[in-house]
Amino acid sequence: MPSILSELSRRNPDIDNSQTRGGANTRGDDWPGVDNWTLWKDFNARNLYRLYKNVLDAEWRDPPAITKITRFDSQIFDEDSLEHNVLSKTLFPPINAAFRSALDTLHFNHTFDLDLGRSGRCYYNPSGDKRYYPDWSVCSKSRLTEGSTYVNLLPGDTKLASKWHSSWYLDAPNEWVDPVRQIMNYCDRLKVRYGFIITDLELVVFRFLREEIGSGIGRTRPNRARPQQQPSGEGYRVASGSTDISKLSDRLQNTSLGGSSYQATDSGAEYHPVEYQAIPWTNHGDGKKTLTVRLALFYLSMMAGFGPAEIQTAYPPFDSWTCRDDGTLMHNTTGKVIKRTASPDAILCYYDPTASGPSWVTMGDSVDYLTRASIATLEVDRRRNQYYYIDENGNSVHITEDMTVYDEDSGEFGRLSGLVWKGFKEAGEAGESSRKRRKK
Repeated sequence: MPSILSELSRRNPDIDNSQTRGGANTRGDDWPGVDNWTLWKDFNARNLYRLYKNVLDAEWRDPPAITKITRFDSQIFDEDSLEHNVLSKTLFPPINAAFRSALDTLHFNHTFDLDLGRSGRCYYNPSGDKRYYPDWSVCSKSRLTEGSTYVNLLPGDTKLASKWHSSWYLDAPNEWVDPVRQIMNYCDRLKVRYGFIITDLELVVFRFLREEIGSGIGRTRPNRARPQQQPSGEGYRVASGSTDISKLSDRLQNTSLGGSSYQATDSGAEYHPVEYQAIPWTNHGDGKKTLTVRLALFYLSMMAGFGPAEIQTAYPPFDSWTCRDDGTLMHNTTGKVIKRTASPDAILCYYDPTASGPSWVTMGDSVDYLTRASIATLEVDRRRNQYYYIDENGNSVHITEDMTVYDEDSGEFGRLSGLVWKGFKEAGEAGESSRKRRKK
């Protein structure tokens, strides 16, 4: 029975790269600096299969035939021939078909289709400096800019193996560094955490982590906005038995984004060592144990399209969940949403670990009310089924039902029944335990 796992684990076409030549890579003096990198250990076949098992193992009723390239197409001379004769013709089409099959398995609206292709659809600037525009993009019909171009959710570049290889980090560091800086620059300007480089010998995937800005006047605290509601769609059953129903997150909910949310900016940000994983072109076979190029791109695209994917200064554990106050959990890597009762032993961690602790807002009566958004960042007492935080005296303060909470997004007051939000239009008489004077 064909499945996404079996189809994307097939052998890649053989490539004749004997005619390619070395040379200098593109360089940008204003790109972020890179000193070193470290293995992205979580991005491996076993972990990823476990997270996407229900999608990978579902029957694929009509998988496309993989196009066989001709002897002429398999002969690579430059990046252009690799991109147009191999990647666009035979490598990427099965991945895009797998996205559609995955959404069918999830009973998900195809408004949220993903597509891996050329990045020209993400900008219109024919005379622009090509050093600042990636070769590849992952896009969705639901994510458009105000100019009706697509938002690039996952930037990638093509390189020849004669000009760049992951092993050059040790063997030829001066030639290794610039392509990595280039991908980092794309991600920095697009404000996304994932990127990739693909060559005729390997795929290298990246995750970027910013360094936290030090304390002082220039410091800006990350927003504490809670994950919004996911787009409407039917639930789906997870084969592992650890969950009842789940939905994809709201990653693709907004159908239009302003320019400030994605446009190139000179952030001046500094980064931790780059996390990477290299997948050889020749990998094939048991996808449960071995990452192939197609499988890795499928996983990375799904993570970028449906999971939390903005660059942050800290990330939660790879297989962990954000507890949401609508009675659900959202997976911090895949964006999957399940009923909280379906996974009582799940590892809980807010999707942005740096945004932690209670936050208060002063209302007209000069009383500070705990904000709903900040509650999502608090620890969870599983025994009492309540959020809590540690106050300045080291005492645990639980968020009980008699505490009035303010939702800054809706302007509504409410309370938490256990871990579930119950809103009401007016606060009425709030008990002393729901109020807190702002510290001077």
